[in-house]
Amino acid sequence: MDKERKLLVERLERIFPEMEMNFDAKPFNMDEHGCYEDCVPPSSIDWYDFLSELEKNGLEIKNSK
Repeated sequence: MDKERKLLVERLERIFPEMEMNFDAKPFNMDEHGCYEDCVPPSSIDWYDFLSELEKNGLEIKNSK
């Protein structure tokens, strides 16, 4: 694993300790009372995947030196 990437992920985890992704699309089901069923719960961010997606799209975050 790249040492710089590991340090960056550790820093992001310190800055955003409880960052979660929320699924904001329409819910799968709504019952007659207006309650949602089968919604996707919030999930923790995998910072390694996040940084990989940024790089795939031509963006990059680096540690400042």
